[in-house]
Order: sequence, then structure tokens, then C-alpha cells
Amino acid sequence: MFNFFRRKQTMGTGALRDPIDPRDFRYEEVAAAGEPVDWEKGFDVEKELQFKLPIKNQDGSGSCTGQGWSYYGAVLNTVEEGFYDE
Repeated sequence: MFNFFRRKQTMGTGALRDPIDPRDFRYEEVAAAGEPVDWEKGFDVEKELQFKLPIKNQDGSGSCTGQGWSYYGAVLNTVEEGFYDE
């Protein structure tokens, strides 16, 4: 059998390193004003807001994206106003 695709074998080698591209933005250039995220420590928005957010259940609805954006807006409003209002 002929091997028409003589490429370097990359399947099964695990995660591949992303090649360096000079057009890519570096994290320091984009997020210079923000603090780096410590993924080991994590971040608890409820602790930061000092408010327990309600758990939402869309109950099999097909409008998950709309409901997600609506909930996101309600959480942003909680940040601004200091209380949760749906």
C-alpha cells in the first residue's frame, strides 16, 4: 500500500506545542491592567460579591443561550446594585 501522505507522525503523541507566530498577541500586551489569574487558588464570585447567587435550571428548554445571557445580565446588575433581581 502506498503512503500518499508523507507527513510527520503527530497522532498519539499527546499535546502538541503551539508554534510561535509573531502575529499573536502576548498576554502581557492584552491584559496589562489586570492581575494574572492564579488557577490553583481559583476565584469565587459569590465571596467577592458577598451574595449567594441562585442556581438556575432551564429544565430541558432549548433556549439555553438566551437564558444564560439573561442570567449573566442579572449577575452584572447584582454587582452594580448590590442585590439580585431577576
